[in-house]
Amino acid sequence: MPVAMSVTEIRKRLLAERDAGPDRDGATVVAAELGVLFHEVVSLCFTAGSSLYVIDVLEEAEPAAAAWKTALVDAVYRSVFGPRLERERATFNHFPREVATCWRALENLCEWLAGVLLVVRRKHGSLDAARDLVVCERMLEIELREPGWADSVVLRGPADALLRLPETHTWCVVVLEAGKPASGADLAQAALYRLLLTTAEREPRDLRLVAFADAVHEQPISRTEIERAETRLKEAIGRIAGGDAEAQPQSPPDWQQPTAVHRAMRASLLRVLKDFGL
Repeated sequence: MPVAMSVTEIRKRLLAERDAGPDRDGATVVAAELGVLFHEVVSLCFTAGSSLYVIDVLEEAEPAAAAWKTALVDAVYRSVFGPRLERERATFNHFPREVATCWRALENLCEWLAGVLLVVRRKHGSLDAARDLVVCERMLEIELREPGWADSVVLRGPADALLRLPETHTWCVVVLEAGKPASGADLAQAALYRLLLTTAEREPRDLRLVAFADAVHEQPISRTEIERAETRLKEAIGRIAGGDAEAQPQSPPDWQQPTAVHRAMRASLLRVLKDFGL
C-alpha cells in the first residue's frame, strides 16, 4: 500500500534535517519554531476567512505601498505574532535575536506582498485576482515510485509557501533565510513544489526562491540546480517515508551515542527548566 505523506510534513522534515547537527542548541530550536510560524503567516494571508486574509485586511486601506505594508504589519502582529509572543514569553525572552530576526522577516514579507498586490489591483481594478496568486487552498498531489523503494509514496496537501507573481507567472518559493537562500533544504523545497506543479499544470516556466530575513532576496533557480535538488529530494522522501526496500529494521536507539534528535530534546528540556528557575 502506498505511503501517504503531507507536503507540509515533508517540508518540515527537510528543514529539521538541515538544522540538525552537533551544534543544535536552544537558539536553533527556537529559530526553527519561528520559521514554522513565518510560513503559517504566508498561508494565512491567502486563506479566505482567516484573520490575515489580504483581501479583507487591505479592503479599507489606501491603495499605496506604505499604507498597505502598514495594514499588513499591524494585522500580522495583532493576529499572530503578538499573541504568540505573549504565550511563549518565558522562552522567547531568552532568545531576543531570533525573535527580532523573525519579526524583521515578517515586516519584509509584508512590504513585498504590498508591492505584489498593488500590481494586481492596478491591472485588474480590485484584489479579486489575488485569489489566483497562491495555491494555499488548492490541494496538490503526486505519487512517486523510485527503484529500490518498497512501495510508492503519495504526497498531497496545500503548498503553503508558494506564490505566483501576477505579471510574469513566476512561481516563488518563500523561505526564511538570513541572506540569499541557497541551502540544500531550500532547493529541495523548490524541487518538491516543481514536482507537484508539474502534475497540476505544464512544467513551471520559472521558479525562484525568495528570502526575507535581513532583506528581500529573489534568486532564480536554474534547470540544472532544480534537477539535482529533485534527485536529492526523492532520496530524502524515501528515507523519511521508510520506503527504501533495502533499509533494515531500526534497532532500539543507542542512548550512549546521542544523535541530533537527542541533542534537540536536551536543549528543549534545559530551556523549560531554566524558564522555571531550575
